[in-house]
Amino acid sequence: MDRPNEKKLKVLFATPYKTGVGGGIAQWAENIMRHYQVQEAPGLQIEVLPMGRVANVKINSLVKRAVTGVVEYAAIIRKERRMLKSGQYDVLHLCTSASMSLVKDLVMISLAKKHHVHTVVHFHFGRIPQLRKAGNWEWKLLCRVVRKVDVAVPIDQLSYDALTAAGFTNVEYLPNPVAQKVSDFVGQHSGETHRDERMVFYAGHCIKTKGVYELVQACSQLKNIRLVLAGHIEEETKRELEELAHHEPWLVIKGEQPHEEILRLMLQCGVYVLPSYTEGFPNVILESMACSCAIVATTVGAIPEMIGEEDGKHYGLLVPPQDTESLAVAIGRLLSDSDLRGECRRNACHRVNERYNMEAVWQQLSHIWHLPFHVKCVNDRRKV
Repeated sequence: MDRPNEKKLKVLFATPYKTGVGGGIAQWAENIMRHYQVQEAPGLQIEVLPMGRVANVKINSLVKRAVTGVVEYAAIIRKERRMLKSGQYDVLHLCTSASMSLVKDLVMISLAKKHHVHTVVHFHFGRIPQLRKAGNWEWKLLCRVVRKVDVAVPIDQLSYDALTAAGFTNVEYLPNPVAQKVSDFVGQHSGETHRDERMVFYAGHCIKTKGVYELVQACSQLKNIRLVLAGHIEEETKRELEELAHHEPWLVIKGEQPHEEILRLMLQCGVYVLPSYTEGFPNVILESMACSCAIVATTVGAIPEMIGEEDGKHYGLLVPPQDTESLAVAIGRLLSDSDLRGECRRNACHRVNERYNMEAVWQQLSHIWHLPFHVKCVNDRRKV
C-alpha cells in the first residue's frame, strides 16, 4: 500500500494505555503519547487502541483467567476490525508481553494484513534469549509472529541478538526512553534534596519475584543502614519481611506512593536497588539513573546494557538474581566507597541523558513506523 507523500502516516497504536491496570507497557505508552501530543509531528497521526492486561487480573483459577482472557481479547479484536474497516490506517503497532497473548497477536496481525496495513510487533519483555534456548511452545508462537510481521521490535540487545541469530532479518532494536516529566522533575528538584548515604531504596511491587526477600536478608547483614521499600505490598508479605528484619526499625515499608514521591526518594537515597528475578527494560532503572543514583541490580533483561561497565567506567553494580550474598556484598561496597558511588552516579546520569532521552528514542520509533514503506519501495525497484 503506497502512501502519498503529502498525507500523514496514520498509526494504530494497540497497547495497554490508561486502562486502570497500570504496568510497564502502559507507562511506556503514556510517555510516548505525551511526547507525541506536546511536540510537532506534522507527518504523523496516532490513534490508540487500548488493551488491558489479563496477567494483572487477580484471579486464582487458571480456568477463570483463561475465560477472562478470551472475553477481553475478543473485544479488542472486534474493535480492531471495526477500526481497520475504515481504511484510514497505514501501520498497526502492537505491544505484547508474549505468553498466551501471542495467539491474540497473531489474529490481530492477520486482520491488519487483510486490510493491507503494515505491522509492527513490540516485545515488551526480556525473556527472548531464554525462550530461544528452551525452544518451547512460546518460542514457536513467537517465531510465527515474527515471520508474519513487517518489523519485530525487542527492547534489549540480547533479545535482538537472539532473534537475528535465529535467522530473522526484520528486527529493529528500540530501548525504552526516560520520560520527559522525570527529566523535568529532576532538573527542578535535584538541588533541593540532601542524600542520606546510608539509605538503601527499592521502588516497585513488593512481591517475591522482585527479590524483596533477598534484599531484606542482604541488608540485615549490613550495619548502620536504613532500607526503604515503596510500592504495593500485601499484608502477609509485609509481615514476613518485618519478621526477616526481626522487627528492627532499619526496615521502613512505605507502601504505595505518588510517582513524585518515588522520585524524591531516589534523589535522597545513597543506593537504589532492583533485585528482580526477571525484567524487560525497567523504567525504575531509567528513573534512578536520571536521579543520579548509585545502583545495584540483577543481571536480567536489559539491565546489564543499562548500567553495565563500559571502557572501564562503572555505571552501577550487577549481581546474579536470587543471590543474597552477592547482593549484600554489592550494596556494602557502594555504601563504603564514596568514590565508587560518585562515579556510578555521574556515569549513569550521563548515559541516560545521552542514550535513553525521549527525543532520541522517538526518532528511532518514527523510523520503525516508516520502515515498511522504505522496504516496499526497495522491493518494488528490484522488481522493475
